[in-house]
Amino acid sequence: MKRLLYICLFLLTSQSSWAVLQGANLQDCVAKMAAGDWCELTGSEPKNHFLTKDKVKPYTWGWTGVKSIIEAWTGMATDGRYYYITGGGHADYGGNEMYRYDPVDNIGIQITEQSNLTHWFQRGKDEDDEAGKNRYCRIPNTHVYPSSTHTYDGIEYNKPTNEIIVGVYGAANHSCVVFNINDEPERFAAIEPLLISPADTGGIYALSLDTLTWRKLITRQPDGELFIRTEIRGSDGMYFFGGRNFTYYGKIEKDKPLTILGKSQQLAQAGDGVLVWDKARQIFWSEHKILAWKMDANAKITGRVNVPADTIAARAWVIDESNNQLIKWNGSTKISVYTPETDTWCDEISANGREYPTGRHTSAAAWTLYQTMQRVYTKFKYIAEHDVFIGVNQFNKPWLLHKRSHVCGLKRVKIEEKITTLEKQTLVQRIIQSKKNDPRRSHEIRIDQKKLTLAQRIKRMEKKRSLDSKEPLKKREQKVITSRETPNKKAWSLNPSFGGLSDLQLKGLLPKYGLATHTVQPDTNINWGGSGGERDEIGLFPEQHAAFIAGQADLKDSILEAALLPPPDNKDHAHAPNEFWLPYLLTANPVYVTNMERSWYLYKRRYKGQALDSAIVDSYARLIAWNLRELTQLAYLESKGLTKETVYIKSLNATRDRWLGIIANPRADQAMFNVLDFNSAGVNSHGFTGWMQSMLGQAINYTAYMTKDEGWKTVAAWHFQNLLKSSGDKWPLKALGYSHVFMYYFMEQGNKATRQEVFDFAQTATWDTVRPWPYAALTDQYLNLDPNHIAPKEFRTPASIYTMVYTNRFHYSYAWARLACYNEIERACEKADQIQQEVDAAGYWWSYKNGVIVK
Repeated sequence: MKRLLYICLFLLTSQSSWAVLQGANLQDCVAKMAAGDWCELTGSEPKNHFLTKDKVKPYTWGWTGVKSIIEAWTGMATDGRYYYITGGGHADYGGNEMYRYDPVDNIGIQITEQSNLTHWFQRGKDEDDEAGKNRYCRIPNTHVYPSSTHTYDGIEYNKPTNEIIVGVYGAANHSCVVFNINDEPERFAAIEPLLISPADTGGIYALSLDTLTWRKLITRQPDGELFIRTEIRGSDGMYFFGGRNFTYYGKIEKDKPLTILGKSQQLAQAGDGVLVWDKARQIFWSEHKILAWKMDANAKITGRVNVPADTIAARAWVIDESNNQLIKWNGSTKISVYTPETDTWCDEISANGREYPTGRHTSAAAWTLYQTMQRVYTKFKYIAEHDVFIGVNQFNKPWLLHKRSHVCGLKRVKIEEKITTLEKQTLVQRIIQSKKNDPRRSHEIRIDQKKLTLAQRIKRMEKKRSLDSKEPLKKREQKVITSRETPNKKAWSLNPSFGGLSDLQLKGLLPKYGLATHTVQPDTNINWGGSGGERDEIGLFPEQHAAFIAGQADLKDSILEAALLPPPDNKDHAHAPNEFWLPYLLTANPVYVTNMERSWYLYKRRYKGQALDSAIVDSYARLIAWNLRELTQLAYLESKGLTKETVYIKSLNATRDRWLGIIANPRADQAMFNVLDFNSAGVNSHGFTGWMQSMLGQAINYTAYMTKDEGWKTVAAWHFQNLLKSSGDKWPLKALGYSHVFMYYFMEQGNKATRQEVFDFAQTATWDTVRPWPYAALTDQYLNLDPNHIAPKEFRTPASIYTMVYTNRFHYSYAWARLACYNEIERACEKADQIQQEVDAAGYWWSYKNGVIVK
């Protein structure tokens, strides 16, 4: 019977076109529609009431013009009667006018004028990177008016103030000029008074529907709020908007600026997706790429929703208020329904509809249409009075109404069940094959391979669960990590029950933390991108994790929830948080292992372009450190059969063996400074960074302690000489926490050099010929410091341009020494005690994450 149903569905969906009803207005369509019907509102095509090219103001048209307001990643707001759309953005279109559509009377009008592009902002260098040339782009006065933008899900209606709220994350950049201000000073003189800083080109704006005037609620924040995904929580005017790291919220009030009242636990709403308020359940639903999340009324994650692979491109979620189900529209004929109470998906059967070309299309125009129609976002709304949905997603096609059939053509059972996995895997394989045959779509294959990998991973997990219930424990845990020559079977515990914190510390899986007396807030801040200065999430363990290990129990929920998020594709590998290890040890939830493996893949394959099982080879110590830390943890999990890939033990051993080879036969610079991998030898410099060496020292000693491997202990002991030499043996203790060491620095030499010349020069460097600080920061104040003590608190150069030492640099050195003490490395315990006493005497504040204590 099921096979017959699938055949019937295939025959239905294989038709070249679908019948669609037509109506003169909303009431006419509603009267004609039965369950499952689609109805076009005749004559409602946006092209009929949008500006024509001859009416668009100078410099505004862009690459694709006004159709971009519908087709270029835009959303829609409604006040219950009318539907409001604006947008375009980037290079597509520069107009910021607002349009309104009324389905009752089937009339669309423009309700605001386009702003003149009277001002400029500097976008950056010329795309051809021609020296001295900058790009200057035309924009409206963004202190008052919004620039054109891809609105995504960033347009809302706020009932208390009767305003349309629009989030602008960056100005349109379609109309730019490129010139050198030094060569053309008169040209720049005309632009300069009208220049607006890039930060001020974005923000949140409100359009009053009473006066049709704009006001700016808040400018774009320095820490990168992007305002792409937004939502009004009910009718109280509480506005939630997305950023790179958090969901922020504040109340929108009449004639007042927006004040940020708080931020959620980490869930960036900056990416491609939709945020929806569920009034009945008083929760949010948030879709981000291939994942969706359930969040409470303050946008704190409370659960995860698995989205079917073939619906993830449809960025449209809306609540069916008649039965409180979540509805997705793919821009064509597919309506997918999610029922939270049963955690199930259903693809409803439509009686008719307007279908776009799918994988069978052959023309570039059809492929463009295929992409465009999926960009629905919030351009699909529920009309409760008539129990129908209204949507638009093409410039040349009428607005559509849809009445649900409430008949499942294909029921999608929970993702954990085998039938869904097999169906998903077959589907993605078929899609990949069709794209291999179409060169215009070959770029998508890598994305689809990810989906296939996910399906295969789920299948493997199911198989493992099945084995877990049948196979004896000892038989499943025979694989043990191999050592360099003689396998050290005592290196890893074979007990699948990790136990409590004390058990984890006894096994060497977690260090002990102490020394800090303050309280850490249970609001996990995870920034996957790079930024200057000290950050709580960077270290052997994040600050919140270390505080929890030290005994602050109320952090657990925040830690576990934050780690459900996978690492983003653009993660900064030199600032990678250790986000997933502790949650897995506490819960044995395989999602955390999946996230760890994803992180390793992004570093090794995507970033480095290397085999997953190859040794770590990099030029910056902190980049090596955090990936070595994660590799060690993955190797441990692999030894217990808990990873999908079986590459981590091999990579860990290869890394150890490479370093043992360096120790056995070092170059002159390696032998002198006990540095395993230097900053890359280039035309600028060749050297190393002290606080990065401390990070690497922590990671190496953590690996040595976890594995109990003599080879790793040899690496740790040799490398520890760098700390001893830089804090008393070669340099005085006052140099502790030093920054970049340039063994060759062309600015000092007065000339540039080839890479080989730089490299050769470095081989003659000694502790006496290099400085503990960059040349510009070497001051009389440093030279006059007491050599037997660390730098005093808040010590700076006279002009306060350079911080001689960040306080946390001492802490990283202390943690390195204390972990080396764990491994019984000579002089390590004494060095740790010395640094601790110095830090306490100087009055520096201790964090948790670098407050490692002896067992």
